[in-house]
Amino acid sequence: MTPVATQHRDKTVDIIIPAFGAGKGLGHSIDAALAQILPPAWVMQLVVVDDGSPEDITPSLRARYGEAIHIVRHEHNRGRSAARNTGFLFGYGVYVVFLDADCVWTDDRALGRHIAALSAGADVSVGLVGAASTGFWGEYQQAVFLRRIEAFQNGDLAALTSANCAVRRTVAGLVGGFDERFRHYGFEDRDFFLRLQVSGARFFLIEDCLVLHQDIMSLAKVSIKMYQAGRYSASIFRLAHPDYYSGTVYWKLDARAHGFMLRTLAVASRPVLPWIVTLGDVVIAGRGLPMVFKRAWVKIASGLSYLQGTCDALKAG
Repeated sequence: MTPVATQHRDKTVDIIIPAFGAGKGLGHSIDAALAQILPPAWVMQLVVVDDGSPEDITPSLRARYGEAIHIVRHEHNRGRSAARNTGFLFGYGVYVVFLDADCVWTDDRALGRHIAALSAGADVSVGLVGAASTGFWGEYQQAVFLRRIEAFQNGDLAALTSANCAVRRTVAGLVGGFDERFRHYGFEDRDFFLRLQVSGARFFLIEDCLVLHQDIMSLAKVSIKMYQAGRYSASIFRLAHPDYYSGTVYWKLDARAHGFMLRTLAVASRPVLPWIVTLGDVVIAGRGLPMVFKRAWVKIASGLSYLQGTCDALKAG
Protein backbone atom coordinates (compact mmCIF):
# COMPACT_ATOMS: atom_id res chain seq x y z
CA MET A 1 0.00 0.00 0.00
CA THR A 2 1.29 3.45 -0.85
CA PRO A 3 1.63 6.13 1.85
CA VAL A 4 -1.36 8.10 2.99
CA ALA A 5 -3.36 10.00 0.41
CA THR A 6 -3.03 13.72 1.04
CA GLN A 7 -6.67 14.47 0.30
CA HIS A 8 -9.67 13.38 2.30
CA ARG A 9 -13.12 14.66 2.99
CA ASP A 10 -14.23 15.79 6.42
CA LYS A 11 -17.53 14.36 7.64
CA THR A 12 -17.12 11.33 5.35
CA VAL A 13 -16.50 7.84 6.73
CA ASP A 14 -15.53 4.87 4.55
CA ILE A 15 -16.65 1.35 5.44
CA ILE A 16 -14.42 -1.32 3.89
CA ILE A 17 -15.69 -4.89 3.64
CA PRO A 18 -13.37 -7.47 2.02
CA ALA A 19 -15.25 -10.44 0.59
CA PHE A 20 -14.52 -13.77 -1.03
CA GLY A 21 -17.77 -15.12 -2.37
CA ALA A 22 -21.26 -13.79 -1.68
CA GLY A 23 -22.45 -15.83 1.27
CA LYS A 24 -25.46 -14.87 3.33
CA GLY A 25 -23.23 -13.22 5.89
CA LEU A 26 -22.05 -10.60 3.42
CA GLY A 27 -25.59 -9.41 2.74
CA HIS A 28 -26.32 -9.20 6.46
CA SER A 29 -23.12 -7.23 7.03
CA ILE A 30 -23.95 -4.77 4.23
CA ASP A 31 -27.57 -4.39 5.36
CA ALA A 32 -26.52 -3.56 8.92
CA ALA A 33 -23.92 -1.07 7.68
CA LEU A 34 -26.37 0.73 5.40
CA ALA A 35 -28.87 0.96 8.27
CA GLN A 36 -26.48 2.93 10.48
CA ILE A 37 -27.68 6.28 11.81
CA LEU A 38 -24.93 8.86 11.34
CA PRO A 39 -24.25 12.00 13.36
CA PRO A 40 -25.55 15.23 11.75
CA ALA A 41 -23.77 16.25 8.51
CA TRP A 42 -21.86 12.95 8.26
CA VAL A 43 -22.08 10.72 5.19
CA MET A 44 -20.75 7.23 4.53
CA GLN A 45 -19.55 5.36 1.52
CA LEU A 46 -19.47 1.58 1.69
CA VAL A 47 -16.84 -0.24 -0.36
CA VAL A 48 -17.02 -3.99 -0.91
CA VAL A 49 -13.77 -5.46 -2.24
CA ASP A 50 -14.31 -8.75 -4.05
CA ASP A 51 -11.00 -10.49 -3.47
CA GLY A 52 -10.96 -12.64 -6.59
CA SER A 53 -14.08 -14.72 -5.90
CA PRO A 54 -14.36 -17.66 -8.31
CA GLU A 55 -17.62 -16.15 -9.51
CA ASP A 56 -17.80 -12.37 -9.85
CA ILE A 57 -20.14 -11.18 -7.09
CA THR A 58 -20.58 -7.72 -8.64
CA PRO A 59 -23.79 -8.50 -10.62
CA SER A 60 -25.63 -9.94 -7.62
CA LEU A 61 -24.56 -7.10 -5.33
CA ARG A 62 -25.41 -4.48 -7.94
CA ALA A 63 -28.85 -6.02 -8.44
CA ARG A 64 -29.52 -5.94 -4.71
CA TYR A 65 -27.99 -2.62 -3.68
CA GLY A 66 -27.75 -0.54 -6.85
CA GLU A 67 -25.58 2.52 -6.34
CA ALA A 68 -25.81 2.39 -2.56
CA ILE A 69 -22.43 0.63 -2.41
CA HIS A 70 -19.17 0.69 -4.31
CA ILE A 71 -17.71 -2.59 -5.57
CA VAL A 72 -14.05 -3.12 -6.43
CA ARG A 73 -12.83 -6.47 -7.72
CA HIS A 74 -9.46 -8.19 -7.64
CA GLU A 75 -9.04 -10.45 -10.63
CA HIS A 76 -7.09 -12.89 -8.46
CA ASN A 77 -7.27 -13.66 -4.77
CA ARG A 78 -4.68 -11.55 -2.93
CA GLY A 79 -5.72 -11.99 0.70
CA ARG A 80 -7.66 -9.95 3.19
CA SER A 81 -4.82 -7.48 3.85
CA ALA A 82 -4.59 -6.52 0.18
CA ALA A 83 -8.38 -6.29 -0.08
CA ARG A 84 -8.54 -3.90 2.85
CA ASN A 85 -5.79 -1.76 1.36
CA THR A 86 -7.60 -1.65 -1.98
CA GLY A 87 -10.73 -0.40 -0.23
CA PHE A 88 -8.69 2.13 1.71
CA LEU A 89 -7.11 3.54 -1.45
CA PHE A 90 -10.47 3.65 -3.22
CA GLY A 91 -12.03 5.76 -0.47
CA TYR A 92 -11.36 9.27 0.73
CA GLY A 93 -13.17 9.62 4.06
CA VAL A 94 -11.41 11.18 7.00
CA TYR A 95 -12.19 8.01 8.96
CA VAL A 96 -11.99 4.42 7.70
CA VAL A 97 -13.93 1.55 9.21
CA PHE A 98 -12.88 -2.06 8.60
CA LEU A 99 -15.65 -4.63 8.87
CA ASP A 100 -15.49 -8.35 8.07
CA ALA A 101 -17.97 -9.87 5.63
CA ASP A 102 -19.27 -12.31 8.24
CA CYS A 103 -19.64 -9.72 11.02
CA VAL A 104 -22.90 -7.83 11.58
CA TRP A 105 -23.41 -4.77 13.77
CA THR A 106 -26.08 -5.42 16.38
CA ASP A 107 -27.61 -1.95 16.40
CA ASP A 108 -27.83 1.15 14.20
CA ARG A 109 -25.67 3.38 16.43
CA ALA A 110 -22.45 1.37 16.17
CA LEU A 111 -20.88 3.47 13.42
CA GLY A 112 -21.79 6.65 15.25
CA ARG A 113 -19.91 5.41 18.30
CA HIS A 114 -16.78 4.83 16.22
CA ILE A 115 -17.10 8.35 14.79
CA ALA A 116 -17.59 9.81 18.27
CA ALA A 117 -14.48 8.06 19.63
CA LEU A 118 -12.27 9.28 16.78
CA SER A 119 -13.74 12.78 16.93
CA ALA A 120 -12.94 12.85 20.66
CA GLY A 121 -9.24 12.21 20.01
CA ALA A 122 -8.73 8.48 19.49
CA ASP A 123 -6.71 7.38 16.47
CA VAL A 124 -7.98 3.78 16.55
CA SER A 125 -11.44 2.82 17.75
CA VAL A 126 -11.95 -0.89 18.36
CA GLY A 127 -15.36 -2.48 18.89
CA LEU A 128 -16.20 -5.89 20.25
CA VAL A 129 -16.93 -9.17 18.48
CA GLY A 130 -19.47 -11.66 19.76
CA ALA A 131 -20.64 -15.07 18.64
CA ALA A 132 -23.84 -15.38 16.65
CA SER A 133 -23.92 -19.16 16.99
CA THR A 134 -25.15 -21.08 20.01
CA GLY A 135 -23.98 -24.30 21.60
CA PHE A 136 -20.35 -25.26 22.01
CA TRP A 137 -18.89 -23.07 19.28
CA GLY A 138 -20.77 -20.01 20.46
CA GLU A 139 -19.46 -20.52 23.98
CA TYR A 140 -15.96 -21.27 22.71
CA GLN A 141 -15.81 -18.11 20.57
CA GLN A 142 -17.20 -15.99 23.39
CA ALA A 143 -14.49 -17.25 25.75
CA VAL A 144 -11.82 -16.36 23.17
CA PHE A 145 -13.27 -12.87 22.70
CA LEU A 146 -13.38 -12.28 26.48
CA ARG A 147 -9.71 -13.29 26.83
CA ARG A 148 -8.81 -10.85 24.05
CA ILE A 149 -10.66 -8.03 25.81
CA GLU A 150 -8.89 -8.79 29.08
CA ALA A 151 -5.51 -8.81 27.32
CA PHE A 152 -6.29 -5.46 25.65
CA GLN A 153 -7.30 -3.93 28.97
CA ASN A 154 -4.04 -5.19 30.45
CA GLY A 155 -2.01 -3.35 27.84
CA ASP A 156 -1.83 -5.72 24.86
CA LEU A 157 -3.24 -3.34 22.25
CA ALA A 158 -2.74 -5.95 19.51
CA ALA A 159 -5.00 -8.50 21.18
CA LEU A 160 -8.24 -7.48 19.47
CA THR A 161 -9.33 -7.82 15.88
CA SER A 162 -9.83 -5.39 13.01
CA ALA A 163 -13.14 -7.05 12.13
CA ASN A 164 -14.88 -4.10 13.81
CA CYS A 165 -12.55 -1.13 14.03
CA ALA A 166 -12.19 2.45 12.80
CA VAL A 167 -8.98 4.36 12.10
CA ARG A 168 -8.07 7.89 11.14
CA ARG A 169 -7.13 7.83 7.48
CA THR A 170 -3.93 9.77 8.12
CA VAL A 171 -2.82 7.36 10.84
CA ALA A 172 -3.54 4.20 8.84
CA GLY A 173 -1.72 5.66 5.84
CA LEU A 174 1.25 6.66 7.96
CA VAL A 175 2.02 3.02 8.79
CA GLY A 176 1.31 1.82 5.24
CA GLY A 177 -1.97 0.05 5.95
CA PHE A 178 -2.04 -3.73 6.24
CA ASP A 179 1.02 -5.75 5.31
CA GLU A 180 0.08 -7.52 2.07
CA ARG A 181 2.60 -10.29 2.68
CA PHE A 182 -0.07 -11.76 4.97
CA ARG A 183 -2.04 -13.58 2.28
CA HIS A 184 -3.22 -16.45 4.48
CA TYR A 185 -5.01 -16.65 7.79
CA GLY A 186 -3.45 -15.18 10.91
CA PHE A 187 -1.46 -12.31 12.41
CA GLU A 188 -2.31 -9.52 9.95
CA ASP A 189 -4.46 -7.74 12.56
CA ARG A 190 -1.82 -8.01 15.28
CA ASP A 191 0.84 -6.74 12.88
CA PHE A 192 -1.31 -3.75 11.89
CA PHE A 193 -2.13 -2.84 15.49
CA LEU A 194 1.48 -3.23 16.66
CA ARG A 195 2.72 -0.88 13.93
CA LEU A 196 -0.01 1.60 14.85
CA GLN A 197 1.04 1.36 18.49
CA VAL A 198 4.70 2.01 17.64
CA SER A 199 3.63 5.06 15.63
CA GLY A 200 2.08 6.52 18.77
CA ALA A 201 -1.55 5.95 17.81
CA ARG A 202 -4.10 6.34 20.61
CA PHE A 203 -6.39 3.33 21.01
CA PHE A 204 -9.91 3.34 22.41
CA LEU A 205 -12.09 0.32 23.17
CA ILE A 206 -15.84 0.77 22.64
CA GLU A 207 -17.59 -1.84 24.73
CA ASP A 208 -21.07 -0.98 23.44
CA CYS A 209 -20.12 -1.31 19.76
CA LEU A 210 -20.68 -4.98 18.95
CA VAL A 211 -20.69 -7.16 15.85
CA LEU A 212 -21.82 -10.77 15.80
CA HIS A 213 -19.53 -13.20 14.03
CA GLN A 214 -21.73 -15.36 11.81
CA ASP A 215 -19.19 -17.87 10.58
CA ILE A 216 -20.20 -21.54 10.81
CA MET A 217 -17.51 -23.11 12.95
CA SER A 218 -16.07 -26.62 12.95
CA LEU A 219 -12.88 -28.19 14.23
CA ALA A 220 -11.88 -28.99 10.66
CA LYS A 221 -12.17 -25.33 9.68
CA VAL A 222 -10.31 -24.13 12.78
CA SER A 223 -7.50 -26.64 12.17
CA ILE A 224 -7.07 -25.53 8.56
CA LYS A 225 -6.79 -21.91 9.66
CA MET A 226 -4.26 -22.77 12.35
CA TYR A 227 -2.18 -24.77 9.90
CA GLN A 228 -2.16 -21.83 7.47
CA ALA A 229 -1.16 -19.46 10.26
CA GLY A 230 1.76 -21.66 11.23
CA ARG A 231 2.80 -22.51 7.68
CA TYR A 232 2.67 -19.03 6.15
CA SER A 233 1.80 -16.10 8.42
CA ALA A 234 3.86 -16.95 11.50
CA SER A 235 7.16 -16.65 9.62
CA ILE A 236 6.37 -13.09 8.55
CA PHE A 237 5.09 -12.03 11.96
CA ARG A 238 7.93 -13.66 13.88
CA LEU A 239 10.55 -11.73 11.93
CA ALA A 240 8.64 -8.45 12.13
CA HIS A 241 7.82 -8.63 15.86
CA PRO A 242 10.20 -11.12 17.53
CA ASP A 243 9.77 -9.81 21.07
CA TYR A 244 6.01 -9.84 20.92
CA TYR A 245 5.86 -13.26 19.24
CA SER A 246 8.12 -14.84 21.86
CA GLY A 247 5.58 -13.87 24.53
CA THR A 248 2.66 -15.63 22.87
CA VAL A 249 1.41 -19.20 23.04
CA TYR A 250 2.21 -19.50 19.32
CA TRP A 251 5.92 -19.29 20.13
CA LYS A 252 5.55 -22.33 22.39
CA LEU A 253 4.05 -24.28 19.47
CA ASP A 254 6.58 -23.19 16.85
CA ALA A 255 8.88 -25.98 15.67
CA ARG A 256 11.51 -23.41 14.74
CA ALA A 257 11.74 -22.19 18.31
CA HIS A 258 12.03 -25.42 20.29
CA GLY A 259 14.01 -27.77 18.14
CA PHE A 260 14.08 -31.52 18.46
CA MET A 261 11.25 -32.06 20.94
CA LEU A 262 8.57 -30.23 18.98
CA ARG A 263 9.77 -31.60 15.66
CA THR A 264 9.50 -35.11 17.07
CA LEU A 265 5.97 -34.37 18.24
CA ALA A 266 5.11 -33.00 14.79
CA VAL A 267 6.38 -36.15 13.08
CA ALA A 268 4.61 -38.45 15.54
CA SER A 269 1.27 -36.63 15.37
CA ARG A 270 1.10 -36.07 11.61
CA PRO A 271 -0.48 -39.46 10.71
CA VAL A 272 -3.11 -39.24 13.45
CA LEU A 273 -3.99 -35.53 13.29
CA PRO A 274 -6.67 -35.95 10.56
CA TRP A 275 -8.35 -38.55 12.75
CA ILE A 276 -8.14 -36.32 15.81
CA VAL A 277 -9.84 -33.52 13.88
CA THR A 278 -12.52 -35.72 12.31
CA LEU A 279 -13.35 -37.48 15.57
CA GLY A 280 -13.25 -34.14 17.36
CA ASP A 281 -16.10 -32.74 15.27
CA VAL A 282 -18.16 -35.81 16.18
CA VAL A 283 -17.32 -35.44 19.86
CA ILE A 284 -18.13 -31.73 19.87
CA ALA A 285 -21.48 -32.28 18.16
CA GLY A 286 -22.43 -34.98 20.66
CA ARG A 287 -24.08 -34.65 24.02
CA GLY A 288 -23.04 -35.85 27.41
CA LEU A 289 -19.38 -34.87 27.40
CA PRO A 290 -18.44 -31.89 29.59
CA MET A 291 -17.54 -28.61 27.87
CA VAL A 292 -14.09 -28.62 29.44
CA PHE A 293 -13.30 -31.87 27.64
CA LYS A 294 -14.46 -30.48 24.29
CA ARG A 295 -12.44 -27.29 24.77
CA ALA A 296 -9.34 -29.35 25.55
CA TRP A 297 -9.88 -31.36 22.36
CA VAL A 298 -10.03 -28.14 20.31
CA LYS A 299 -6.84 -26.84 21.90
CA ILE A 300 -4.97 -30.06 21.18
CA ALA A 301 -6.13 -30.31 17.56
CA SER A 302 -5.59 -26.62 16.76
CA GLY A 303 -2.22 -26.58 18.52
CA LEU A 304 -1.00 -29.63 16.62
CA SER A 305 -2.24 -28.10 13.36
CA TYR A 306 -0.26 -24.94 14.05
CA LEU A 307 2.79 -27.02 14.95
CA GLN A 308 2.49 -28.97 11.67
CA GLY A 309 2.34 -25.68 9.78
CA THR A 310 5.52 -24.35 11.41
CA CYS A 311 7.26 -27.66 10.79
CA ASP A 312 6.37 -27.55 7.10
CA ALA A 313 7.55 -23.94 6.95
CA LEU A 314 10.85 -25.05 8.44
CA LYS A 315 11.23 -27.78 5.84
CA ALA A 316 10.49 -25.29 3.06
CA GLY A 317 13.29 -23.09 4.30
